[in-house]
This record gives sequence, structure tokens and C-alpha cells, in this order.
Amino acid sequence: MKSADNSFDKYIPDLQRTGAKLCGSGICAQRLVSSTLDIAQKKRWKKSKDLPTDAWLTMLMMQQYFSRAEESKNRLLH
Repeated sequence: MKSADNSFDKYIPDLQRTGAKLCGSGICAQRLVSSTLDIAQKKRWKKSKDLPTDAWLTMLMMQQYFSRAEESKNRLLH
């Protein structure tokens, strides 16, 4: 797995480990990492210079994870 312009490549192994801990399955973790990298490419201009890149990427991943969890919960309730 690689980021679109290789700028986030060195953070991918850590994101994959975090994704595996959150999801529990490899496929789910890969999808989560992939969507996180896509969002990071689109929002990179919003990243604060004071915020470390790995922390920013982890924050984006957590937002993705909880957003998907909320969507799944809502689907089950309706």
C-alpha cells in the first residue's frame, strides 16, 4: 500500500497496526487505512504545522472509524 504521492508512506505501517487493532480483520484495516490516506491527500493543506503528521493521520483514522461505526449502528436501528 502506498500514498498517492508517497508523502505518507513512512506512516503506513503504524496506520496498518492501528487499523488492525481497531477493526480486528485485515481487510477492514486495509480499507480504513486506504480511506484515511485518501482523506489525508485531500485535506493536507488543513494540517497545522505544529501537529505531527503521525498524530494527524491517526486522528483522521479515528474519525473515519467512529463515523463508520455510527453509520453501521444507524443502519441496524432502522
